[in-house]
Amino acid sequence: MGEPPGRTQPVRVDEREAGDGFDGTWVAHPGLVPVATEIFDSVLGDRSNQKERQRDDVVANAAFFYGVLWTLRSEESPIWSRMSFRAAEDNFHRCARWGTRATVHWPGLGEVGVCDLVLHRLLPMAHAGLESWGVAAEARERYLGVIEARARTGRNGAWWQAATVRALEAAGTDRPTALRRMLRHYCQAMHSNEPVHTWQVPASRVLGP
Repeated sequence: MGEPPGRTQPVRVDEREAGDGFDGTWVAHPGLVPVATEIFDSVLGDRSNQKERQRDDVVANAAFFYGVLWTLRSEESPIWSRMSFRAAEDNFHRCARWGTRATVHWPGLGEVGVCDLVLHRLLPMAHAGLESWGVAAEARERYLGVIEARARTGRNGAWWQAATVRALEAAGTDRPTALRRMLRHYCQAMHSNEPVHTWQVPASRVLGP
């Protein structure tokens, strides 16, 4: 079948995925299978997976989403019967614009800060949904605790990115350079597996050129 086209780019992707904790990948050409296999074998060795390298921030998002969703679908009165599409759309735009500072509309509560909504209404729903699925209390506390901490501090990934760019610009860095340096540091920090709400906004000198 010949040499696969664009061989170097898939190899770089495979090396990154293996280093990020993935257990395998897909290839666009059969000729790349041995290459990808060699890369993952060099990282995994005799192990069949890298389950110990879990990304708490990512798992926390999924736990929160599916826990709340399961509780909502189990309620006698569906959420869409108590909230109009227009109100849901407005909530979406508010959160996109204001992030953790947004206020939203919620049935039975009226206007409420989104972090308060998460803490006092959505997190209990997420816990209940995951518990009904049989998720252990330890796992629920671990992952939903990340969501709780974000809501209590008002800090998430978007907050950190914006705060870091503002700090760089305040130090005299132009916007394109500030964005590039922020992204480079973000990619480095995410491999620490420390939840993003714990990340410090680095000084300009730490981020490098």
